[in-house]
Formats: sequence, structure tokens, C-alpha cells
Amino acid sequence: RDPRDLTRCKAIEGHASLLFARRRDIRKISLDHHEMTTIVNETCSATALDFVFRTGMIFWSDVTDQKIYKAPIDEGSERSVVINNDITTTDGLAVDWIYNHIYWTDTGKNTIELANFEGQMRKVLIKDVLEEPRAIALNPIEGWMFWTDWGYDPKIERAGMDGSHRQTIVSYEVKWPNGLTLDLVKRRVYWVDAKLNTISSCDYDGRSRRVILFSPDTLRHPFSITTFEDWVYW
Repeated sequence: RDPRDLTRCKAIEGHASLLFARRRDIRKISLDHHEMTTIVNETCSATALDFVFRTGMIFWSDVTDQKIYKAPIDEGSERSVVINNDITTTDGLAVDWIYNHIYWTDTGKNTIELANFEGQMRKVLIKDVLEEPRAIALNPIEGWMFWTDWGYDPKIERAGMDGSHRQTIVSYEVKWPNGLTLDLVKRRVYWVDAKLNTISSCDYDGRSRRVILFSPDTLRHPFSITTFEDWVYW
């Protein structure tokens, strides 16, 4: 807790950085002095990414290569392929840092799949009633996964990380739900809507919903979102 404001939490150690994909490369920007460095060079269409804090490994999808890669964050040139077959358009990717799995959405095949960090033990978890799955976020502590679907019937869903207990948590006043992230402390879901120009949040079950920001100027077509301490980034 922040000693000056007990309603806020602050990271005790380390220097916070934001990772983002720019199609042709993946970059890191420090949040305190805004210095930007390139982590991975010469990607074709780097799209979704996630990071394993414990090992310093970054995972990302490339929708042109139709592959999922990994690399150490400080040695981005040492990349290796994790998934390279039976994959089309991976717009969402998340790591389970407890059991060492990656989860991804495939909007070409309309599936949600998982594999271990080496690309083995692969399994399709969700394949029915998926139209345009995009973002995915995990809470491996409690065993939940959440994803967005911007198809004809747009919604946000959740299920157990084995695909069980599937339910829709957001189904109204949602059009193009793109990015999705979780606040594991407050147990809330945050998402951006590219059609409604909004950032919204709700509880894990869809209740206590609220709009955090509505702005056609600053939210022209938000694609992804993340949170750190008391801020959201998109």
C-alpha cells in the first residue's frame, strides 16, 4: 500500500516497463522516464504478446508468419518458434505463469487453444459458438480465462482454464470488444470497445459494470489494454 494513500497500491521494487507490438518490431518503454528500446527486430506482423515475469521470456504471435514465437526479453534476437502449424490469425495470447502454458485465440479457425511453453501438449479448449475471438486474459491463481468476441453477437465470455463452466458475462452495450485485461487484486475485468470508443470494467461475473472513459478523440480504435497500479494503458 502507498503510505500516503492507503487506497492505492504501488510496486515495491523494479522499474516498470510497458511492452507493445508495432507489427515490424516489439518495443519496451519505461514508465518512469519514457525511454524506448526495441526488444525484437524484424518481425512481419507481431500482434499479440505476453510476458513471463519469473523467467523473462516474451511470447508473441505473428499473423503474417502464422506462428507463435518466444525470446528472452534481453536477447530478443534469440527467438524460437513455439507453434508453427495449424494456426491462422492469432489476435490474442496469454501466458499461464503457474502451470507454464500459453493460451491463444484463432479468429480464422474460431478456436481457443493451449500448449506448453515448448509448443507441446497442444489442445483445443473452445471451438463452438465462437465467431471472432480476439483478446484473452488469464487468472491462473483462481483458474479462470476471459475472452472477447466481436462477431455478429459481440460479447465477453469466461470459462475455467480447462474450458469448463463457460458463461457470457458481458452481452449488452458492447460492439467491438478488442483488448481485455484483468485486475487480479480487485478481481475486475477491463476492456476497450473500438466501436463505442470506451474503456469499461466489470466484476468477474459481469456485475458492477462501469464506463471508465468515453472519448471518440482519444479512443479512435483501441486494440489492446493493460493495467498497472492505478493506471490503464491502451
